[in-house]
Amino acid sequence: MTHLRSCCSHAALSAWGKARRQLVLRREILHRVAVASAGATVLVVLTAVSAAAEDVRFATRDGVELAGTFYAAPASPAPAVLLLHGLGQNRQGWDPFARLLQREGMAVLAVDLRAHGESVKQQTAQGLVRLDVSAFRPNDFQNMLIDINTAYDWLADREGVDHQRIGIAGASLSANLAARYAVFNEDVAALVLFSPGLRYREVRADDAIIELGDVPLRIYVGVNDSFAYESSKKLVELRREGGKPFAEDTLIVCTGSLHGAQLLQGVDGLAQQIAGWLKQTLASKPAP
Repeated sequence: MTHLRSCCSHAALSAWGKARRQLVLRREILHRVAVASAGATVLVVLTAVSAAAEDVRFATRDGVELAGTFYAAPASPAPAVLLLHGLGQNRQGWDPFARLLQREGMAVLAVDLRAHGESVKQQTAQGLVRLDVSAFRPNDFQNMLIDINTAYDWLADREGVDHQRIGIAGASLSANLAARYAVFNEDVAALVLFSPGLRYREVRADDAIIELGDVPLRIYVGVNDSFAYESSKKLVELRREGGKPFAEDTLIVCTGSLHGAQLLQGVDGLAQQIAGWLKQTLASKPAP
């Protein structure tokens, strides 16, 4: 695949990568979701948040209109990070961290997953429906993988983004989703998991952590966040036992019981530490 990248155009690689990821994604969840028409993802710029950030919208293959905020890098081509919120949260919670990453030279896309924030509408064969996360069944949470794939492809196609250097950070439920997504998208260049669990809403991380390739990985958890802490230790143990690449600083244990993205605001210096790690890790990837 490295040789293929060195010989093909960005457009050809992007098309090939999308086709490959969509095929594997369908194998992962096809039995759970009826996929709507495969129309092209559409971007609509809604409003400028600031000179360096803008609200965007794009549609998934199964008709969900996703809302996101894109933070452009100060120079290009730039590495990028996709930020995924936890259950019951939304993309706004990432804003301080997104702006920190932006100042460190990275482009950022924070997205509202289906039934969260402003991503609450889905076009179906019966018409437009409003999504309510309180009514979600386990399969609906699995379908959030479609959202992640759509957001990743949008970010990879964005002008000024280096498609070979995109990392993902996920919190709580989305930490599990991010790990699962990185299993079948080998292009993910770095993975940050905040407070993952062995299983959240039937979205497992224990099998995914074993199947992950050599993607650079960091796990952050509060020592008094009991379930996430015990889960994180087990995930590291499973990865080590499976003979997967493992660094001693893969698991970072923080004081207190803060969960998910709350760690960034509640643990002194943590946001800067993670931003530095992402900057260094994504910078080590070859530029196109």
